[in-house]
Amino acid sequence: MKAMYFVFLLSFNLSANEWMNFEWGQQTIDGVELKRAAMLVKLNDGTRLQLDTGAPSSYLYAPAYQFDGNKIMTFDTTSGQSINDTFKIHDTKKSDEHAVGTLGASFFKDSMLIIDFPRNRFMKANAIPEELATSQINYIDGQVTDSLHIVTSVNVGDVTLSPVVFDTGSSIFKLVLNKEQWLQLVSKEHATAPEHTMEVPAWDRKVILYGAKSRSPICLGTICVEGNVYYSDDPQLDFANAGLAGLMGNAILEDKYILILDYANKRIGTIEAQ
Repeated sequence: MKAMYFVFLLSFNLSANEWMNFEWGQQTIDGVELKRAAMLVKLNDGTRLQLDTGAPSSYLYAPAYQFDGNKIMTFDTTSGQSINDTFKIHDTKKSDEHAVGTLGASFFKDSMLIIDFPRNRFMKANAIPEELATSQINYIDGQVTDSLHIVTSVNVGDVTLSPVVFDTGSSIFKLVLNKEQWLQLVSKEHATAPEHTMEVPAWDRKVILYGAKSRSPICLGTICVEGNVYYSDDPQLDFANAGLAGLMGNAILEDKYILILDYANKRIGTIEAQ
Protein backbone atom coordinates (compact mmCIF):
# COMPACT_ATOMS: atom_id res chain seq x y z
CA MET A 1 0.00 0.00 0.00
CA LYS A 2 1.28 3.43 -0.88
CA ALA A 3 0.94 5.66 2.12
CA MET A 4 1.20 8.75 -0.04
CA TYR A 5 1.46 8.78 -3.82
CA PHE A 6 0.92 7.41 -7.46
CA VAL A 7 1.12 7.36 -11.34
CA PHE A 8 3.60 6.86 -14.54
CA LEU A 9 6.60 5.43 -16.40
CA LEU A 10 10.24 6.37 -16.09
CA SER A 11 13.47 5.02 -17.63
CA PHE A 12 16.61 4.72 -15.44
CA ASN A 13 20.19 3.55 -16.10
CA LEU A 14 22.00 4.31 -12.84
CA SER A 15 25.52 2.96 -12.47
CA ALA A 16 25.58 0.10 -9.98
CA ASN A 17 27.02 0.45 -6.47
CA GLU A 18 26.64 4.23 -6.20
CA TRP A 19 25.10 5.48 -2.96
CA MET A 20 22.32 8.06 -3.19
CA ASN A 21 20.85 10.02 -0.29
CA PHE A 22 17.22 10.03 0.69
CA GLU A 23 15.35 12.19 3.16
CA TRP A 24 12.28 11.53 5.23
CA GLY A 25 9.07 13.26 4.25
CA GLN A 26 6.79 14.18 7.14
CA GLN A 27 3.03 13.92 7.25
CA THR A 28 0.27 14.63 9.76
CA ILE A 29 -2.45 11.98 10.01
CA ASP A 30 -5.38 12.43 12.38
CA GLY A 31 -3.46 15.15 14.22
CA VAL A 32 -0.34 13.02 14.72
CA GLU A 33 2.88 14.25 13.11
CA LEU A 34 4.76 11.38 11.48
CA LYS A 35 8.40 12.27 10.88
CA ARG A 36 9.22 9.20 8.74
CA ALA A 37 6.21 9.02 6.44
CA ALA A 38 7.99 8.63 3.09
CA MET A 39 11.47 8.06 1.65
CA LEU A 40 12.17 10.93 -0.75
CA VAL A 41 14.89 11.08 -3.42
CA LYS A 42 15.81 14.61 -4.50
CA LEU A 43 16.17 15.50 -8.16
CA ASN A 44 18.54 18.32 -9.11
CA ASP A 45 15.62 20.63 -9.93
CA GLY A 46 14.66 20.46 -6.25
CA THR A 47 11.66 18.15 -6.71
CA ARG A 48 11.44 14.69 -5.19
CA LEU A 49 10.52 11.10 -6.01
CA GLN A 50 9.22 8.65 -3.42
CA LEU A 51 11.22 5.41 -3.12
CA ASP A 52 8.37 2.91 -3.24
CA THR A 53 8.86 -0.82 -3.86
CA GLY A 54 5.12 -1.33 -3.51
CA ALA A 55 4.75 0.37 -6.91
CA PRO A 56 5.61 -2.04 -9.76
CA SER A 57 6.77 0.76 -12.07
CA SER A 58 8.26 4.22 -11.73
CA TYR A 59 6.16 7.32 -12.31
CA LEU A 60 6.07 11.08 -12.78
CA TYR A 61 2.95 12.98 -11.80
CA ALA A 62 0.97 15.68 -13.52
CA PRO A 63 0.15 18.49 -13.00
CA ALA A 64 3.58 19.01 -11.42
CA TYR A 65 5.06 18.20 -14.84
CA GLN A 66 3.42 19.04 -18.15
CA PHE A 67 5.22 18.21 -21.40
CA ASP A 68 4.93 16.11 -24.53
CA GLY A 69 7.33 13.27 -25.29
CA ASN A 70 10.36 12.82 -23.02
CA LYS A 71 12.18 15.00 -20.51
CA ILE A 72 15.73 14.65 -19.18
CA MET A 73 16.02 14.86 -15.41
CA THR A 74 19.18 14.84 -13.30
CA PHE A 75 20.15 13.79 -9.78
CA ASP A 76 23.43 13.15 -7.97
CA THR A 77 25.02 10.25 -6.16
CA THR A 78 26.92 10.86 -2.92
CA SER A 79 30.20 10.69 -4.87
CA GLY A 80 29.10 13.73 -6.86
CA GLN A 81 28.37 11.87 -10.07
CA SER A 82 25.50 13.42 -12.02
CA ILE A 83 22.98 11.00 -13.48
CA ASN A 84 20.83 12.02 -16.45
CA ASP A 85 17.73 10.00 -17.27
CA THR A 86 14.73 10.22 -19.54
CA PHE A 87 11.26 10.53 -18.02
CA LYS A 88 7.82 10.19 -19.56
CA ILE A 89 4.65 11.53 -18.02
CA HIS A 90 1.05 10.52 -17.55
CA ASP A 91 -1.85 12.45 -16.07
CA THR A 92 -3.08 11.63 -12.60
CA LYS A 93 -5.73 13.19 -10.42
CA LYS A 94 -3.35 14.81 -7.96
CA SER A 95 0.24 15.58 -7.08
CA ASP A 96 1.29 14.98 -3.51
CA GLU A 97 2.66 17.88 -1.53
CA HIS A 98 5.96 16.03 -1.07
CA ALA A 99 6.71 14.00 -4.21
CA VAL A 100 6.26 14.53 -7.94
CA GLY A 101 6.89 10.90 -8.83
CA THR A 102 7.66 7.38 -7.71
CA LEU A 103 10.87 5.38 -7.98
CA GLY A 104 9.34 1.92 -8.10
CA ALA A 105 10.37 -1.73 -8.21
CA SER A 106 11.06 -1.79 -11.96
CA PHE A 107 14.16 0.33 -11.28
CA PHE A 108 15.72 -2.53 -9.28
CA LYS A 109 14.66 -5.46 -11.49
CA ASP A 110 17.36 -8.15 -11.78
CA SER A 111 19.58 -6.33 -9.28
CA MET A 112 19.30 -5.37 -5.62
CA LEU A 113 18.16 -2.39 -3.60
CA ILE A 114 20.28 -1.73 -0.52
CA ILE A 115 18.90 0.76 2.01
CA ASP A 116 21.13 2.00 4.81
CA PHE A 117 18.47 3.39 7.17
CA PRO A 118 20.84 4.81 9.83
CA ARG A 119 22.71 6.85 7.18
CA ASN A 120 19.70 7.81 5.03
CA ARG A 121 21.16 6.42 1.81
CA PHE A 122 20.44 3.69 -0.73
CA MET A 123 21.92 2.11 -3.84
CA LYS A 124 21.08 -0.04 -6.79
CA ALA A 125 23.72 -2.77 -6.81
CA ASN A 126 24.75 -5.83 -8.79
CA ALA A 127 26.70 -7.18 -5.81
CA ILE A 128 27.20 -6.43 -2.12
CA PRO A 129 29.50 -3.37 -1.96
CA GLU A 130 32.96 -3.83 -0.53
CA GLU A 131 32.21 -1.81 2.60
CA LEU A 132 29.49 -4.32 3.57
CA ALA A 133 31.25 -7.46 2.33
CA THR A 134 32.43 -8.56 5.78
CA SER A 135 29.10 -7.86 7.49
CA GLN A 136 26.89 -10.65 8.77
CA ILE A 137 23.90 -10.76 6.42
CA ASN A 138 20.80 -12.63 7.53
CA TYR A 139 18.91 -13.74 4.43
CA ILE A 140 15.28 -14.81 4.18
CA ASP A 141 14.00 -16.71 1.16
CA GLY A 142 11.52 -14.83 -0.98
CA GLN A 143 9.96 -14.55 -4.41
CA VAL A 144 9.49 -11.81 -6.99
CA THR A 145 5.95 -11.65 -8.33
CA ASP A 146 4.85 -10.79 -11.86
CA SER A 147 4.14 -7.29 -10.49
CA LEU A 148 7.78 -7.06 -9.30
CA HIS A 149 6.77 -7.18 -5.65
CA ILE A 150 9.41 -8.86 -3.53
CA VAL A 151 7.60 -11.09 -1.04
CA THR A 152 8.53 -13.33 1.87
CA SER A 153 7.09 -14.96 5.01
CA VAL A 154 6.49 -13.09 8.27
CA ASN A 155 5.99 -14.85 11.60
CA VAL A 156 3.85 -13.53 14.44
CA GLY A 157 3.82 -15.97 17.33
CA ASP A 158 2.73 -19.32 15.91
CA VAL A 159 1.13 -17.71 12.84
CA THR A 160 3.07 -17.65 9.56
CA LEU A 161 1.89 -15.07 7.03
CA SER A 162 2.87 -15.55 3.39
CA PRO A 163 3.38 -13.99 0.94
CA VAL A 164 3.94 -10.53 2.44
CA VAL A 165 5.25 -7.66 0.28
CA PHE A 166 8.07 -5.52 1.61
CA ASP A 167 6.79 -2.07 0.68
CA THR A 168 9.13 0.89 1.20
CA GLY A 169 6.20 3.14 0.28
CA SER A 170 4.42 2.20 3.51
CA SER A 171 7.04 3.60 5.84
CA ILE A 172 4.84 4.18 8.89
CA PHE A 173 3.55 0.60 9.18
CA LYS A 174 5.05 -2.58 10.53
CA LEU A 175 2.35 -4.86 9.13
CA VAL A 176 -0.92 -4.36 7.22
CA LEU A 177 -3.12 -7.41 6.56
CA ASN A 178 -6.51 -8.59 5.47
CA LYS A 179 -8.98 -8.66 8.35
CA GLU A 180 -9.04 -12.48 8.46
CA GLN A 181 -5.30 -12.62 9.21
CA TRP A 182 -5.47 -9.56 11.47
CA LEU A 183 -8.03 -11.27 13.72
CA GLN A 184 -5.55 -14.08 14.37
CA LEU A 185 -3.00 -11.67 15.81
CA VAL A 186 -4.93 -9.38 18.16
CA SER A 187 -6.77 -9.93 21.43
CA LYS A 188 -10.47 -10.77 21.52
CA GLU A 189 -11.16 -7.36 23.01
CA HIS A 190 -9.38 -5.55 20.19
CA ALA A 191 -10.91 -7.81 17.56
CA THR A 192 -14.30 -6.24 18.31
CA ALA A 193 -13.00 -2.77 19.26
CA PRO A 194 -9.72 -1.83 17.49
CA GLU A 195 -7.45 0.50 19.45
CA HIS A 196 -6.62 2.74 16.49
CA THR A 197 -8.38 4.19 13.47
CA MET A 198 -6.33 6.02 10.83
CA GLU A 199 -7.41 7.78 7.65
CA VAL A 200 -4.45 7.72 5.27
CA PRO A 201 -3.85 8.97 1.72
CA ALA A 202 -3.78 6.14 -0.82
CA TRP A 203 -3.62 7.04 -4.50
CA ASP A 204 -6.11 9.87 -5.14
CA ARG A 205 -8.31 9.37 -2.09
CA LYS A 206 -8.32 8.38 1.59
CA VAL A 207 -8.76 4.92 3.11
CA ILE A 208 -9.50 3.89 6.69
CA LEU A 209 -7.19 1.53 8.56
CA TYR A 210 -7.98 -0.16 11.88
CA GLY A 211 -5.21 -1.24 14.19
CA ALA A 212 -4.32 -2.89 17.47
CA LYS A 213 -1.23 -4.19 19.19
CA SER A 214 -0.21 -7.67 18.13
CA ARG A 215 -0.34 -10.28 20.91
CA SER A 216 3.09 -11.55 19.80
CA PRO A 217 6.18 -9.91 18.29
CA ILE A 218 6.25 -9.36 14.53
CA CYS A 219 9.22 -11.21 13.04
CA LEU A 220 11.05 -10.72 9.76
CA GLY A 221 13.63 -13.49 9.91
CA THR A 222 15.64 -12.92 13.09
CA ILE A 223 14.28 -9.39 13.63
CA CYS A 224 11.33 -9.39 16.05
CA VAL A 225 9.59 -6.26 17.29
CA GLU A 226 6.48 -5.38 19.27
CA GLY A 227 3.96 -3.23 17.50
CA ASN A 228 0.59 -2.56 15.97
CA VAL A 229 -0.94 -4.46 13.07
CA TYR A 230 -3.56 -2.93 10.76
CA TYR A 231 -6.26 -3.92 8.29
CA SER A 232 -8.70 -2.12 5.98
CA ASP A 233 -12.11 -3.00 4.60
CA ASP A 234 -11.39 -0.96 1.48
CA PRO A 235 -11.57 -3.09 -1.71
CA GLN A 236 -8.39 -1.41 -3.01
CA LEU A 237 -6.52 -2.99 -0.09
CA ASP A 238 -7.87 -6.50 -0.63
CA PHE A 239 -4.55 -8.35 -0.47
CA ALA A 240 -6.21 -11.75 -0.84
CA ASN A 241 -7.54 -10.74 -4.24
CA ALA A 242 -3.94 -10.13 -5.29
CA GLY A 243 -2.78 -13.44 -3.80
CA LEU A 244 -1.06 -11.74 -0.86
CA ALA A 245 -1.29 -11.95 2.92
CA GLY A 246 -0.37 -8.30 3.40
CA LEU A 247 2.49 -5.83 3.40
CA MET A 248 5.36 -4.90 5.69
CA GLY A 249 6.75 -1.36 5.85
CA ASN A 250 10.00 0.25 6.93
CA ALA A 251 8.90 0.70 10.55
CA ILE A 252 9.94 -2.88 11.33
CA LEU A 253 13.59 -1.87 10.84
CA GLU A 254 13.63 1.61 12.40
CA ASP A 255 17.18 3.07 12.32
CA LYS A 256 18.89 -0.15 13.38
CA TYR A 257 19.34 -2.08 10.13
CA ILE A 258 20.52 -2.09 6.55
CA LEU A 259 17.97 -3.73 4.24
CA ILE A 260 18.78 -5.70 1.09
CA LEU A 261 15.94 -6.39 -1.34
CA ASP A 262 17.67 -8.83 -3.69
CA TYR A 263 15.46 -9.07 -6.77
CA ALA A 264 18.06 -11.04 -8.75
CA ASN A 265 18.31 -13.85 -6.19
CA LYS A 266 14.75 -13.60 -4.83
CA ARG A 267 15.57 -12.99 -1.19
CA ILE A 268 15.62 -10.33 1.52
CA GLY A 269 18.65 -9.62 3.66
CA THR A 270 19.25 -7.57 6.78
CA ILE A 271 22.43 -6.30 8.42
CA GLU A 272 22.48 -4.94 11.95
CA ALA A 273 24.02 -1.49 11.63
CA GLN A 274 27.18 -0.74 13.57
